[in-house]
Amino acid sequence: MSLIVQATVAVAAALFIALSAVMNALFLSSLGRTAVEVGVLGAVSIASDLVKAVLPVLLVRAVMVKAWGHGAIASLLLAIAVALSLASGTGFAALTRHAVVANRDSQADALAARQTELRDIEAEIASLGVARHTAVVETEIAAQIIDRRWMMSKSCTDIMGTPQRTFCAGLATLRSEHATATARDRLAAERRGTRTKIESLQSAGAGGDSDPQAAAIAALLGVDRSMPRRVLPITVAVMLELGSVILMLLLAGPTVRGWKEPVDAPTATPVTIPVSAPHPPDLVGWQLRRNASKLSDNRGESHAR
Repeated sequence: MSLIVQATVAVAAALFIALSAVMNALFLSSLGRTAVEVGVLGAVSIASDLVKAVLPVLLVRAVMVKAWGHGAIASLLLAIAVALSLASGTGFAALTRHAVVANRDSQADALAARQTELRDIEAEIASLGVARHTAVVETEIAAQIIDRRWMMSKSCTDIMGTPQRTFCAGLATLRSEHATATARDRLAAERRGTRTKIESLQSAGAGGDSDPQAAAIAALLGVDRSMPRRVLPITVAVMLELGSVILMLLLAGPTVRGWKEPVDAPTATPVTIPVSAPHPPDLVGWQLRRNASKLSDNRGESHAR
């Protein structure tokens, strides 16, 4: 299990460092005006992230060997690298978020403009009044043109009597109706096109909140929507930087490297310790040795006499 924990922490630290390096390099390189400046700024960002990945290990080592001077220098450089990465990450997250919000705002503005255009078209169609289909009116006009009164009045330019005047007045009414029908057809086509564009914008996400995450957080906390918009990019950058540094510190320190799965304590088994019990005194043997000693003393005295 300890190997799994170490591998998981190592992979997480590598991901945090890689994401931070990519974000910082993209932001810093975007500040360059020429290809050389872009390359230099990108190299500075990558070098800073490499230093940020190595310094926690050196800092832990300096503390273990009590190299306080090296530890102070490593801490200072680590703080500078983290500050640079934090600024770059915040800038990248802010630019990305601003671009997304601006795109949604532009879509919302385009949707509002199309909806206004649709209302104007419908109002104009309503102002035209009722008219028959264009094809029907055109058919009646064609039938009137072949009438003999059309020829006698010289296409209604030389009206000689009441029948011709009535005929030409009816023809003028048909032509007016034809113009109304033509205008209605044109407006109807524009209305269909505008509705299609509105549906396309709505399917792309227009019409909703431009920043739903900030809106939800602002509603939850009861604050202005601009505050979450400013704080969220910083939160992303802080998470990346702290995650990369702290995970490297944990990976290099004894917390992860010395981690072991807890096991149940073994049951104590009784240990038999041999103890020599005191033996009772051998009175018989002692008495025999004493008598033998007295006998040998008496013999010695008799030889001496």
